[in-house]
Amino acid sequence: MHKFMIAFCIMLLVLAGCGQQDIIEDIGFIHTIGYDVLEHSEDEGKLRVTISFPLAEEETAQTLSTVAETSKEARIILSNKSDKNLVTGQVRSIFIGKELAEKGIWQQMDTIYRDPVFRPNIKLAVIDGKAQELIESENPNFPKVNQSIENLLKKEARLNTIPDMDVHKFSKDYFDDGIDPIAPFIKSTNEGMMASGIALFKNDQFVTTLNTLQSRIFFLLTGDFKKGDLFHKNGNEKILIDFLSNKRKFNVKVSSPDDVEVYVNIKFTGYILEYQGDKDTSNKNDIKQLEKGIQAYIEEEINDIIEIMQQYKVDNIGIGKYIRLNTNYDTWKKMKWPETIDNAKITPHVSVEILDTGLTK
Repeated sequence: MHKFMIAFCIMLLVLAGCGQQDIIEDIGFIHTIGYDVLEHSEDEGKLRVTISFPLAEEETAQTLSTVAETSKEARIILSNKSDKNLVTGQVRSIFIGKELAEKGIWQQMDTIYRDPVFRPNIKLAVIDGKAQELIESENPNFPKVNQSIENLLKKEARLNTIPDMDVHKFSKDYFDDGIDPIAPFIKSTNEGMMASGIALFKNDQFVTTLNTLQSRIFFLLTGDFKKGDLFHKNGNEKILIDFLSNKRKFNVKVSSPDDVEVYVNIKFTGYILEYQGDKDTSNKNDIKQLEKGIQAYIEEEINDIIEIMQQYKVDNIGIGKYIRLNTNYDTWKKMKWPETIDNAKITPHVSVEILDTGLTK
């Protein structure tokens, strides 16, 4: 009797496992969603929604696309197009086409943000072109587009060329009146895809970009540059510096809503990975000259980024947070930040210390 019960239990477990496998094979776990806006057609203004989900039995991915008034309507239509039970609990990446991003993306973000099925850490990126084209692209260098996209976003964020941005953080910055959101900017190329820098937003509208070199300087300003390298070229000199640590501090002086001064102090230490030039990297005086050159270069790049933000009247660094902390509520509201960022005097000061120059002759 005892042996019979053991055999019966084993049989139930095997049958339950087979049943679960059948259920999983009938589910389409959506990994990537792309949103585009249609223009110059009879469906102008409508959404083009594209999804991609892996097929476990074939080790490939299937893509589906549809046109709808809203993302919710698109989900219903896409479900009708598939033999799978489409679910969104495993979505990993949201791609927004550039044209839609320019018009504003909060309607899509709000739908995702409010839906408890979506995970809050879904990665977000703006595509230079159509999100549909990138998701549906076939390239031998990226046979599994879903996984390649996810890996690219993670890798480039570690290298400080794009922000590590998810739906939760974007929404948090969107609601904060002291900062404007950002997102990774991705280009689709003949060879696949590549990280192209940072997409700067004004509220929920994409306005301009910073390239990958500017991105590293941008992350120095935000304090998110924890470790990485920076290339600097000055005449016949070429220097590759590896950061060990960096600190930044904002000092704010508000005399009136129209008279705001911000001092950005950045101090970082690092060592030279590679140097080509006439200076002797074993000589302390030459090292001091290199430090001054790097300081001047970073300050110039910071000023360029500040000018871009002032031109578009955006504050993607979060300077407004520090101003808000150093003034009263009435003065803060009268500023109408960041509309008045172009009137603010923002001055960077960079301090560089080279700890090591590597092996020298």
